[in-house]
Amino acid sequence: MFFSIKLLAILVAVFTVVLTGVADAQHLSLGFGKHGKHKSFSIQVSGYPRPYASPSYSPHRSYAPRRHWAPGRYETRYEKVWVPGVAQKVWSQPVYETRYDSCGRPYTVLVRAGCWQVVQQPGHYGSRPVSVWVPGHWQGGY
Repeated sequence: MFFSIKLLAILVAVFTVVLTGVADAQHLSLGFGKHGKHKSFSIQVSGYPRPYASPSYSPHRSYAPRRHWAPGRYETRYEKVWVPGVAQKVWSQPVYETRYDSCGRPYTVLVRAGCWQVVQQPGHYGSRPVSVWVPGHWQGGY
């Protein structure tokens, strides 16, 4: 009775292997063994199953990637340019000083009159957008 339950388990395992598609493999072997009081059962599968996605699959056929035409277009690129510094007109305040006469009385003297001065700011590098035409070309393939 005990042996028939093991035999039933083996048959269930074999049918499971066959039904799941592993039977499409290149080599399938089943093994039975007895070592003293212990019995053993093994299933060995080698190779690979046929893919299910494509019924016309051939392992010797090579598929080249498809090429497609990318039409020409304008692209915005950024180029590095030197931006010169700007000149600014800045008002310089007049400068006054307090002085004292021989009697010790204070009086105010204009030392430097107020005036406009032109101050040059330093330049710097910046980026400028430029539209560039990229011609059409083939993409993909080899």
